[in-house]
Amino acid sequence: MLGYFQNFLQHLDLSALLDIIQQVLAVLLCLTVHETCHGLAALALGDPTAKRMHRLSFNPLHHIDWLGLLSMFLCGFGWAKAVPVDMRYFKNPKAGMALTALAGPASNFLLALAALFFASLFMADGVVAEVWTYFPDPWPKMRHHKRRIVQPALAGEIRRALVPGGLWRIATDIEDYALHVHEVMDAMPGFENVGGLTVSLPTEHVGKGNADEAAGLPHADFVESPRFEGRVLTNFERKGLQAGRVIHDFAYRAV
Repeated sequence: MLGYFQNFLQHLDLSALLDIIQQVLAVLLCLTVHETCHGLAALALGDPTAKRMHRLSFNPLHHIDWLGLLSMFLCGFGWAKAVPVDMRYFKNPKAGMALTALAGPASNFLLALAALFFASLFMADGVVAEVWTYFPDPWPKMRHHKRRIVQPALAGEIRRALVPGGLWRIATDIEDYALHVHEVMDAMPGFENVGGLTVSLPTEHVGKGNADEAAGLPHADFVESPRFEGRVLTNFERKGLQAGRVIHDFAYRAV
């Protein structure tokens, strides 16, 4: 029995186990904060329903839907128990419901910013093997392109965190965002595009109002990557493929 246990420990992939534990903790944290913030927003607007039903809690067991949690790990998407809301308590029911609904996603966005901030403070240089940025918000309007997350400043921070030879993997289903990634990353010091596919893209940007003009613009060849097998095929990506959208994959190696 002891020998069997020793053999099990020798073959246990501790790094993979640590990754799984980190993913579970991250999901539980985001799920709990998300649902609690729905309830807190409703309470602030006059609805005590979530409070009465003990949903204003940072105990994840109060919020977990076990089928939704399993789906999250197996399929890449899932759900929690819906927070009960009684819109009759709101002075303006439509606005109250909108603000209550917005509170959950807003909390996740703030958590992500906090995680990035603390990671930049405490993470040593050269300790991350890979960074994945999949299907970021495309900010389609031309005046909002500067809000896109792939920017030189973030690229510099990611390069600092990556080990030599580490990878930043990016994927988008928006052609204009693919051009944006090439503009930022292909000439970025400290990175090398290690893709092996040649794709043709417009060399000029389009926005939400004139995206249909992209096909008539001048095109050039760019280098991208095959789809990363380690990326879970989510329902979002599957629907994009069924709709005929092209998925653009990138892999930039720290040099």
